[in-house]
Amino acid sequence: MEQLYPTRKLTWPEAAKLAQKRVEEILHKEVSCQMALEDETYWTLYSPTYMFSTEELELLLQAGRATKEVWEEAIPQEGNASRSLGMELTRLLLKQALHGQWSQEHCTEEGLWLLDYCSCGAQKPALRLPGVWVNLKDLKSQRELLDYLEKHGPTHSSLMDFCEEYRKKYHNDLCWPYPISDGNHMGTFFVPVKEGILSLPYDRVEREDYEVFTLEDACLCDATSMEVFLEDWDSFSGQLRQAMENMAWALRRLELKKEEES
Repeated sequence: MEQLYPTRKLTWPEAAKLAQKRVEEILHKEVSCQMALEDETYWTLYSPTYMFSTEELELLLQAGRATKEVWEEAIPQEGNASRSLGMELTRLLLKQALHGQWSQEHCTEEGLWLLDYCSCGAQKPALRLPGVWVNLKDLKSQRELLDYLEKHGPTHSSLMDFCEEYRKKYHNDLCWPYPISDGNHMGTFFVPVKEGILSLPYDRVEREDYEVFTLEDACLCDATSMEVFLEDWDSFSGQLRQAMENMAWALRRLELKKEEES
């Protein structure tokens, strides 16, 4: 059964006060801040009286565990200071200030609506999926999963059998393929377990049972390794998309040429 969490509303002054407090904690100084709503899809924290230096922005980005894309948005392309943090960094700092997570946002002139809101301080360690929060402590353990695969075969088919209970409860298998090499294995599967997120690598694929896992190399991911996986995926998918777009363009040109010649 899906768990539904309430919506939380923050007025813009409330949101600014929370994010400002987190900024001051990181920078160890007082900074007067306000929220700016540029349109219904973009909002950001800014200071009307202070310019954040590049070094200070970097401190905020590091504290927020920002991705490469967030760094690119927050660091000014021209000059070495900025009044605004950018929406993505502001969101990260607001989540830290609230000790919360949410799946969507809705902006109005009155304030910010946080949809599917969950207070991390009040909940067990959780994984957010569309419409549902999965408490990791409710899942089976790493040892239970590995024992099951050792008994029934270390294959994708066995993993799907193991995940059947999750499929019924959460309408999701709670496992995700990562089909690109990390330099050590052909690919891996990410499977949430009681202790965290387990990486199940594989090096071969069979016709009937599909991926065959290398159980001795299964390990729990930390935040840094997951961020590396994510960066590698963004690079891979971006290059693949560009190549496919170029292929589609070339094929269209060939088809047009054939039509002209016929």
